[in-house]
Amino acid sequence: MGILGFKILILILLISIEKTLVEAAACGTKTVGATPTGNNQDVDTNTGSAYVTAYKFECCGVVKTWSFYPKATGTIKLQVWEDLGTGSYKLKGEDSSTSGTDMVSYKGGTNTNGNYRKGSVTPSVGSSIDFASGSILNFRTYGITATTADNTAPYFTGDKPLPQTVTAKDTTIPFSFYTIQATDDDANDVSTLTITFTSSPVEDIIQYRQLSKAYDVGTFYVTVVVTDQCQNSVTGILTIIVENTERDTFGGSAVSLHSLSVVDIHTYTCYLNATTPSTGGFTVTRPDGPASNAANQYTISNTGLVKLTPGTYLVHVSCADQHGGQAHETLTVVVEPNLAPSFSKTKDSITVDATVVKAGDVIYTPTATDPENDQVYCNFTCTPAITCPFEVSTVVRAKVDLDLHKIPNYDMSIGVNDGLTAGVPLALQITIDKINNQPVITNLPISDYVEVKENSATNTFIYKVSVTDKDAGDKIKLNYEFIPEKGSDFFKIDAYKNVRVKAGIDYESLDREIFQIKFTANDGREDSVPQYSLDCGAQHETDFIMDPSTGLVTVNNGQYDLDNTCKATETIPCVITATDLGDHTVKCNLEITISEINENPPVFDKENYDFTVPWDATPATTVGRATTTDLDCLSTHDERQHLYELCCNDLFSVRDNGQVYLSGDITSVPNYKTAKFDLTLTVTDRGDLAPNEYMVKTAPVTITVVEPPTTTTTTTTTTTTVFDINNIGAVTQAVRNPAKNPAHTEWNIWKDSDFSNPSIDCR
Repeated sequence: MGILGFKILILILLISIEKTLVEAAACGTKTVGATPTGNNQDVDTNTGSAYVTAYKFECCGVVKTWSFYPKATGTIKLQVWEDLGTGSYKLKGEDSSTSGTDMVSYKGGTNTNGNYRKGSVTPSVGSSIDFASGSILNFRTYGITATTADNTAPYFTGDKPLPQTVTAKDTTIPFSFYTIQATDDDANDVSTLTITFTSSPVEDIIQYRQLSKAYDVGTFYVTVVVTDQCQNSVTGILTIIVENTERDTFGGSAVSLHSLSVVDIHTYTCYLNATTPSTGGFTVTRPDGPASNAANQYTISNTGLVKLTPGTYLVHVSCADQHGGQAHETLTVVVEPNLAPSFSKTKDSITVDATVVKAGDVIYTPTATDPENDQVYCNFTCTPAITCPFEVSTVVRAKVDLDLHKIPNYDMSIGVNDGLTAGVPLALQITIDKINNQPVITNLPISDYVEVKENSATNTFIYKVSVTDKDAGDKIKLNYEFIPEKGSDFFKIDAYKNVRVKAGIDYESLDREIFQIKFTANDGREDSVPQYSLDCGAQHETDFIMDPSTGLVTVNNGQYDLDNTCKATETIPCVITATDLGDHTVKCNLEITISEINENPPVFDKENYDFTVPWDATPATTVGRATTTDLDCLSTHDERQHLYELCCNDLFSVRDNGQVYLSGDITSVPNYKTAKFDLTLTVTDRGDLAPNEYMVKTAPVTITVVEPPTTTTTTTTTTTTVFDINNIGAVTQAVRNPAKNPAHTEWNIWKDSDFSNPSIDCR
C-alpha cells in the first residue's frame, strides 16, 4: 500500500507554446486523446511523416500542454489540424519547424479508427494535405493528450483605451474622432480580430463627414465590440460630445436694428453721426452696395450686441443730398442684460442600484431652463474623479457597468450656461447601492499535502473548503478543476464543498502521486480573487479605501480636509499587505501625503448691495464696497486670492479690494439724474480648483443716482458795542477784578436796569 499525495491549490500555471484551434465554441479547459499510461507499447520508425489521429477538439481555444512518452530522440512537431472533410486537413498550428524520427507510441488492437499517416511531407501552417491518400492506421490508440486552456478575450490598447470621451466643435469636420486599438494575448487570435459598431450614430457621423456639414450638437455613444475567432469579445463605449461653437457676434453677421425711411427726390447719403455712449459698434449701411441714389434703403445695424454693456444707447444718424439738404434721426437702442439659465433645484441626491445600471444608462435628468429660451449647456466635476463612473451631457449617464464597482459615494457639481452666462450649479450626491463584496475562500491554500490512503473507501472525507461572503443571501457556487484531469476519476466535491474519495485508488497503478485542484468561489457576480488590504491606523481607518482586487487606493467620500487643523501638509503612514494564491504575504509601507489646497469658495458679506452715487460725482469716486471671506485657513489661500469683476456697465468698475467706483461720466446717460443701474458683482477664488464654477460667486448690485447733498454755510457775527460811560450814568470807577479771572482781558460793563447802580465786572 502506498500514500497518494494530494495538494489543493487555488491556481496552477502550466507553460507551453500556445496553439489556436479551429473556429468554434470556446474550449475552456479540456483534454483530448488517450493517456500515455497504458498505451505506451509500439512506435513506428518513419522519418518525415505526418500523422493525424482520431482525437478531435470540436471547439476553439489554445493548447497549453501536450503529454506523451518519447520513444526516440529528435524533435517532433506537435500539430493541430482542421478537418476539411473527405480526408483533407488544414494545419492550424505547431510547436516547431524541424522534423525527426517517430516518437509517439501507440497501443495496437484497440478499436480507435480514423488515424492517418502521410509520408515525406513538410507541411506549413495554413497548408492542406490529403491524408486520405496516405496510409489508414486503424486499430491504434496513440498515447498522447492535448490539454487546452481558456482562450482569453481581446482587450483595448493604446494611450487611451476605451472607454473614452472625445469632443469636437459643431463647426469642425475632423478626419478621425478616435483610433480604436485592440489586441489579444493569444497570438494566433490577433490577425482574426473583428471590430463592429452600433449602427447609430456611426452612420450619421459618417454621413456628416461625407457631406462636409456641421454635426448636430449633443452627446453620442458608440458601442465598439472586438471579437476573436473563438467568439470571445470585449465591449467599450466611445462617447462623442459635439459642442456648440461659442457665440460671439451672432456668427459675425450684423443684426438689423432699424430701417431708415428717407424721402428725397435727389440722391442722398446716410451716415452715422454719433453714438452716445461713444462705444457700441453701430453702423449705417446700404444692403445693396455703396452706390448712392434716390432709391437707397439704409439700415442701422450692430455686429456686437452680445458684448455690449447693458444700457441705453443713442444712435444719431444724418442723411444729406447733393444739394446740401439734410435730415437727422436719433434711434434709442436699449440693450438688456443676458439672463442666466437655471436648474429647477440646486441640490439633489439619488441612489442607484449597482446590479441594474449598465454603461450608457441615464441615471438622472436635471431640469434646466433659460428665461430667454437660449440653448443651455452643461459641464461637470465629479469627486473622487479618478474612479468616477459617471458623465454629464444634458443628462447624467453611467460610463461603465456598475455591477462590480466598489466606491459607494460620489459628489457631482453640474454647471449650466447658455454660452454667455453661467447659472447656479446643481450639487448632486450619488450613492451606489448593492455594491458587491467578493466571496473569499478562507482556508486555502494550505502549506502541506492532504494525504489519502490507498484503497480508501468511496466517499471518504478528505477536506472541506470554507467560503465566506459579506453579502447576506448570496448563493455561492464553488468551481473546481482537477490537474491533471485524471484526478476526477479518483476524487469528487459534494454539494457541501467537501472533497471526498470517488473510487478506490490502487497506488501501484498510478503514473503520478500528486493531484491538484484549482478552486474558485463565485457569488453570481464575481469570483474570489487575491486580496489586498490597507492599514493606516485606527485614526485613519475610514479615511482611505483600497480595492481588494485591484489595489487602487482612494480617499473615502473624496475629501480629506486640512483646514480644521490649519496644516499645509499631513503625511499618513500606512501598511499594504498583499496575499498571493499560495497564501504567502508581503508587506510594504505607503506614505500618503495630503496637501492643503485652496478649495473653499468665497462668501460675500451681504446677499445683495445697494449703493448710491450723486449725479455730479467725478470719475474714480468710490460708490461702495463689498467684502468677501472664505474658510481656507492658510494665509496664502484666504481672501487675498479673490478676484472681483463687475458686469455689465462701463460707467462703473471694481478695484482689487472690492471697492465699486465710478469709472465713466454719469451725465452721458439719458435721464442721468434719476438713473438706476442693476449690475452683477462676481468674485472668483484664484485657488487650486479654478476655473471651477464652484469657486465663483455672484451678488446683485444696485446703484441709484441721487441728488448731490446740500451744503449749508453757517456765519457767526460778532457785534461789538461801544458804550459811552458818560451816558450810562454815574459810574465812579471801572476796575479789573483779578481775583475772579486774573488772565481775562475783556471788560464787561454792567448796569442795573434802572441805571441807578452801575458796576463793572470781569468774567
